[in-house]
Amino acid sequence: MNNSSVMDKLRFKPRAIKPHGVFYDNNCNGEVNEGCSKILYFVEGSTQQGEICETLDYMKLKVGSDSSDKVWEGVEIGWELTSKPNGADDADLESSSTESGEDGITENRLTLGDRPGEYNVKATCVDCEYIKDLTFKAEAICPTVPSYMQNDSAWSDSSYADICKKPRDSNWDGKIDDKDTPGVVKCSAKYPEKWGIGKKGCALTTIAMMVARYRSSDNPVPIDTLNSLFKDEFDLYKGKGYAIEGDVLWNQIAELTQGHVYVDFDYYSNASELKDEILQPLSNGLINQHLEKCTPVIVAVNNNGSRHWVVVTDIIWGEDGSVSDYLINDPGYGNRRTLFSEPYNGKIYKIRIYSNKAGGCPPATN
Repeated sequence: MNNSSVMDKLRFKPRAIKPHGVFYDNNCNGEVNEGCSKILYFVEGSTQQGEICETLDYMKLKVGSDSSDKVWEGVEIGWELTSKPNGADDADLESSSTESGEDGITENRLTLGDRPGEYNVKATCVDCEYIKDLTFKAEAICPTVPSYMQNDSAWSDSSYADICKKPRDSNWDGKIDDKDTPGVVKCSAKYPEKWGIGKKGCALTTIAMMVARYRSSDNPVPIDTLNSLFKDEFDLYKGKGYAIEGDVLWNQIAELTQGHVYVDFDYYSNASELKDEILQPLSNGLINQHLEKCTPVIVAVNNNGSRHWVVVTDIIWGEDGSVSDYLINDPGYGNRRTLFSEPYNGKIYKIRIYSNKAGGCPPATN
């Protein structure tokens, strides 16, 4: 035997490699052949984003070959939700097992859970030779809280709670200005001038935002309609939605929504007057646990000596992982977007948590 023939037999013959690093099956040689290896490929939906509790678009994959255009029909794929945010419930897959069709493609759908964060789904092909599994990733985000303004021209002048303006003293000239803001009194012949939503409706407007958050976004409750219901319809339930001084009765919203939206928690500070020297603000940490599961929070703040209500919608996290600020929907001042800005300075004095029968998931049914 000559040296060249020996070297030919000993010489290493490399196998072809596809761009993704998988070896060709030596029996295929680029031809359609029943011996080709089965490999999983992403088709659609490898990364998605949606609101909590939303059913996402289809996750699609293909059972193909490592060395040809061949696809495989009837291959079983197992599906498993492998990770979800801590405390998340209700995440679910449409099916735990599917089969590839004539085009080699199969699909499944994920319904996100009730907590924001990352959800991972693994698709596994037991019969595949090389790429046996693929992981689909989805991010759940909190639904947007609609922002309403109490001074919107659509309802600003609507009579709020049927309460009227009372002069601060006997010398009142009947003109309303910042130095002589009238008080609140039951309407009568002596005091006929009614307060409007634009001046007194901050609490009502925050409630409207919460009801809209938990209902279908294309069916919001107009604030003037909610105001009318609070003034009139609660007679059917042996009580109105307003106290005699015009304060909203927060728990009455459960009557209007047949129990779907209700007050879940109330936190109060240890004093009633909004004076920093005697009033101790509540810990902001009380609202974090609710915001982290997509539950907005209504809080009372000190608006230059007057009580004012805003909706806290989200946490702004700092680079070190601590709370940097909070996003708010302020019904009275559209330019105030964060809780730590003036004049609120991050101080909260009352907290009201509205919950929904579906947890943080929208929408509630009528």
